[in-house]
Formats: sequence, structure tokens, C-alpha cells
Amino acid sequence: MRSVLMIILLTAALLGCREGIPPIVSGNVVDGGLFMGTFVLARTGHPAKEWELTKPQIDQVNLWLQSHRDGWQTIVASPPPPSFSILLTHADKTQSRVDLFDINNNWREAMVIHAANASNNGIRHISVQEREELLAIVGKNP
Repeated sequence: MRSVLMIILLTAALLGCREGIPPIVSGNVVDGGLFMGTFVLARTGHPAKEWELTKPQIDQVNLWLQSHRDGWQTIVASPPPPSFSILLTHADKTQSRVDLFDINNNWREAMVIHAANASNNGIRHISVQEREELLAIVGKNP
């Protein structure tokens, strides 16, 4: 019981250290491919699409992420390869990535963020409506 309490307290402390997301100044989307740092690896039979976000889209992504800053959890296992990624550059010149997944129903309800500071990486449950809202903001066609 004591070790369970310690784990809960440690997890709460780690989550409390999560910093705010610096404002986004630019962004790109990778749909249907796996972003590998400087290039995109297309999945077999699924040509990857890429596009740059407009200023209004960047503003909306900023607002969307700020309104969804609660509920993040520490990533304890590696997620599967994403099916959709939003690559973000922040005002402080750092970069982050928001990943969404199509692998199965459980992962379709997950969003993972990879931040410049690894202690800010996290996973969050999102509803179908939240997912569709974010995809609409960045211009993903159904």
C-alpha cells in the first residue's frame, strides 16, 4: 500500500512539472506517413501528404492546445507509429510534434505530444469530437 501511495505522489509531482506550451509560430502536417526527423516514411499503399499550416490555422491550433492543456499523462510505453502528425515550431525556436493514430479504436482516442523538453512529453485521451475538431483546424479532409 505504501509503494502504491508513493507511485501516486510521484506521478502527481511529475505531472505538476509540465510546462506551458510556448506559442506556435509555424507548423506542418504529415498525413499518412511517419515523420522521421527530417524526412517522411510513407506507409505501403498510403502515399503521404504534407502541407504547411496557415497563420489562421496556427492561431487556432494554439487556442485548441491551450484549451486542452489539462488531462495529460506521462508516457510509460512507446506508442505505435502515428498515422497523422502536426509538426510545430514555437516562438522560442523549439519544436514539438502532436501525433494521432488510426491503428485501432483505443489509439484513435489518444493524442501524444513530443515536446522539445522530454519532461513535457505526454499522452492524453481525446474524444471523437475533439479529434475531428483538431483535424478540421489543420485542414484534414475526411
